[in-house]
Amino acid sequence: MNDLRALLANPEAAAARTRLNDRRNDDSHLRKVDPTGLPHAINSAAADLRTLLEAAKFLSDLSLIHVTAMRWDSISAAPCNGVVLRSACTLIQSLLRAQHALRALHPGPHAKKPVATGQGRPQRGRTSN
Repeated sequence: MNDLRALLANPEAAAARTRLNDRRNDDSHLRKVDPTGLPHAINSAAADLRTLLEAAKFLSDLSLIHVTAMRWDSISAAPCNGVVLRSACTLIQSLLRAQHALRALHPGPHAKKPVATGQGRPQRGRTSN
């Protein structure tokens, strides 16, 4: 947890997070980058991402744990004993088994988007006769 505290307290990482967050908000509010400033914006975003990746590289050494169930005592406002944890490998195996079971019950494509099912994207402005 000391590594996580160091990441959150790192002023360079905090500044990079703020700049990337501001850029995302500008983009979502349709405030685009001026085409003449685009190379600088790309280089700045890449540098910010590199800074965050360097500061957070300790995360790759952590093992993944998936909490599958947890009981909460609403009277004492605390978790009860008995949190069930599974490793990421077990979680992936469970998801794959569920996916195979779903495909066995309902053969055929499951995605609702035509592109994902291989049907292609409908052309705009064209009508079929």
